[in-house]
Parts: sequence; structure tokens; C-alpha cells
Amino acid sequence: MTDKMTSYAMKIRRCLIRECVNTKSQQDKKNRIYDYVQRELAYNSCKLDGNKLTRQQVRDMYHSEKIYSTQMNEELRVNDIIEIKNHFDVLSFLISDSEIKINFDLMVELYDKYLDTVPFFDVEEIEYMEREQPTNISEITTYHSKLVTQYEENRTIVRLISFLQCMNARIIPFIIHVENQLEYESRLADPENLEKFFVMEQEQFFRDMAIILEN
Repeated sequence: MTDKMTSYAMKIRRCLIRECVNTKSQQDKKNRIYDYVQRELAYNSCKLDGNKLTRQQVRDMYHSEKIYSTQMNEELRVNDIIEIKNHFDVLSFLISDSEIKINFDLMVELYDKYLDTVPFFDVEEIEYMEREQPTNISEITTYHSKLVTQYEENRTIVRLISFLQCMNARIIPFIIHVENQLEYESRLADPENLEKFFVMEQEQFFRDMAIILEN
């Protein structure tokens, strides 16, 4: 990362933690960076796993806890609504603790909060993750590729973990945009190419944050 991106990574991290802690009611949801990350990460990540809600519906859920049909006779799936709400809650939980680390207990808690079910974990792999916390995008990519392969039933949790790992490593996080789904999925088994894709998404996140922070 460039010096400017490193500086922004620290600033983004501080803003996310501060704004998350300060968000105590619906009326308080005027925090620019935290709001953006909550909405965009929930919309894109859940959409990658098949959620049908639109970006506007996710935005409405976040700001008012209400959801509106966008077209006549539109059927809204209850599971989609629950999934987005759970995503909001899990991300808030992860950001609110500035030094939370990946470990076995956290993995169990994340799956229980998000899916209300806990898969069988490779304990040795999770313990390794706990000992060897990643410090750069290359290491985060390697973890991401391994976890996606092991826990294919829900990749959203893996993407949340990668976001947390970026924050803990003090580097620019990334949001995998749904329009890049085919490229993302085609690189999952190839960490080297996946890293290049994540760097591209980091750069997009950096540009988005620069617009917010400089306005």
C-alpha cells in the first residue's frame, strides 16, 4: 500500500470503531463511513450468496428497519430479510471490539449469530489462525481461500472475517461487489490471482472512502 492508503486505513479504522460505538438508536445513524460499510457490505455479500433484496431495500432496512416492495406483486422472502438483519448485527459486533481476534469461540459465535447453526470446524486450522494473525493482504487472501473451501455453506461469514482481519492488520479493507461475482468465484482456488482481485477491491474501497472523508 502507498503511504496515503496506509494513513487512510488507520483513519477508516478509527472512524468505523468510533461511529459504531456512537450508533445507539435509529436517529443516531448518520455516521458516514460506518453507515456506508454496513449497507454496502450487507447488500453485496448477501447478494453473492443469493439474497434477492435490492440495494434500496437494504438501505431502508438499515435506516428505518422497514422494507418496501419495489414493484407490484413482489414477493419478499423472510429469510432474505433475516439474513440482512443478522449481517448488520454481526458486523456491528465485530467492529465494536477494536481488538477482537479470530479464534474457535468467535467462529462458533459468528455462525450462531448469523445462521443459528454451527458447522463442524477444523479445530487445528482455527487454532493456527488464532496463533498466526494475518498482517497483510497476501496472508488474508490465503485464509480466505482456505475458509471458503471448508465452509462453502455460507461464504458471507468468511467475507466478514476477511474484513475484520484487514481492520486488525491496519490495512484497507475490501467489499466484494456483486457485479464482480464471476471474477471472484473464478479465482477462489488460486490465492495468487485472488490476491490481485482483492487489491483491486481494496483500491475501490479506498476511492469510495476518500470521497466520503474529503467531503
